[in-house]
Amino acid sequence: MMRNLQPMDELYNHDAMALAELVSKGEMTAGELLEVVINRIEKLNPKLNAIEQMNIELAREKARQGLPDGPFKGVPSFIKANIDFPGFSTTYCSRGFADTPAITYTSPLAERYIEAGLNIIGKSTLPEFAYNTHTESKLSGLTRNPWNPSLTVGGSSGGAAALVASGIVPMAHGTDGGGSCRIPSSHCLLLGLKTSRGRHVDVGRIPPVLETQTNQMLTRSVRDLAMSFMITERRGDNASLPELGFISGPSSKRLKIAVGLKTADGQSADADVLDVIMQTAERCKLMGHDVVELDFLPYHVDEFRDQFLKMLAIMTQRMADRFKENKGRPVADDDFEKLQMHHLGAIPDDPEAELNRLMEIASKISDSFDRLFESYDLILTPTVPVVAKEAADRSIDKDPISLLAAGRRDGRFLAFVNTTGHPAMTVPAGFNPDGLPVGAQFIAARGAEDTLFSIAYELEDEIKWSRHWPPISVAFAGS
Repeated sequence: MMRNLQPMDELYNHDAMALAELVSKGEMTAGELLEVVINRIEKLNPKLNAIEQMNIELAREKARQGLPDGPFKGVPSFIKANIDFPGFSTTYCSRGFADTPAITYTSPLAERYIEAGLNIIGKSTLPEFAYNTHTESKLSGLTRNPWNPSLTVGGSSGGAAALVASGIVPMAHGTDGGGSCRIPSSHCLLLGLKTSRGRHVDVGRIPPVLETQTNQMLTRSVRDLAMSFMITERRGDNASLPELGFISGPSSKRLKIAVGLKTADGQSADADVLDVIMQTAERCKLMGHDVVELDFLPYHVDEFRDQFLKMLAIMTQRMADRFKENKGRPVADDDFEKLQMHHLGAIPDDPEAELNRLMEIASKISDSFDRLFESYDLILTPTVPVVAKEAADRSIDKDPISLLAAGRRDGRFLAFVNTTGHPAMTVPAGFNPDGLPVGAQFIAARGAEDTLFSIAYELEDEIKWSRHWPPISVAFAGS
């Protein structure tokens, strides 16, 4: 895992806040920083295929005009291709939306990123509509994992993960509607955060089917994620939770941490993943935290996932309705991929009743976890039950049933918190014997993201994961 470094440039190990400091102090210009990143893109992205679209000239013009004096002034970054951002089209990596015109309006989320000084270069790849845990689409192709290009990068924020893990940019935007930030972060040794429901500002003009999706940056450093969290937080009268602001370091409070390695119906993780989770639990003990192991997590995977898939079918129908509005005709086989056509064939007779049923299940799960949080500050689980597997085995040309089975497995410890509204964070916890990254997930009570950041800062200092770089990265000139 540790190789002799041959950095592509002298800025390779700077996080976003360090790069912004260089620009703010006048030690380099935003334009110079942009050209460094463009060089990285030219050298590394052909091996990764993590970019769905770019507008380099727009980014150069923004740098020339001057960017706002925010905490990320001049830092180049990417937005996931399912979220609107001015100057770019929103294709969802779907052939059915490939000719969508560029967005001209500015959403509240985009406004916050612009105010922070970010220089958005383009959009990152995702599976069509973000409805897969493997990043591949007919529109953009296969995105590869910087740790091993034959393996899946995860999904659905797989393009963002590849861009950050490789060091092309220090952070990139992702969405998480069922684990979509946390899965690729686990596979790529990154931080991935799913915030509390209602924590961040709105992202678009169309309200969601259910408020399960959150938006946040994937990062290598905790402070970058903490600052990203702060700039997207709802404020003042719009805040439904107490504002936390910028969390700059760990708390001195020692925490009570419960470790959950299996669900109520006995589903767990592979042995190599469990080993890393138990190592993480032991680290927490050595740091002075009170750690106990639960008999099981209080929810049944299969009951929940069956209902969650019905929500995906309903969401796919919404995309089909939008396609018909745009094109004036129904969706045909070549417009959406096989998996989405499968979802369209599984639309429930009474969608509203099925969504209500999902939230009833989620409410029961939420109540069970809330009772746990009366005794514990955090719950530690595996992020993904497996390390990254062969990308060929996840090909989008395969039978949709097998793709759905892989997604159910990947989201085993993840998707339920999207429906309960609890915050959760995956942290880089270590490696399996083959040198593949493993993430550890911490879940907190609603509104308690500060507790997640506190443990993340402590583990960052303990593990020092930023020393580790994948073979395809800015750390190795021969990448």
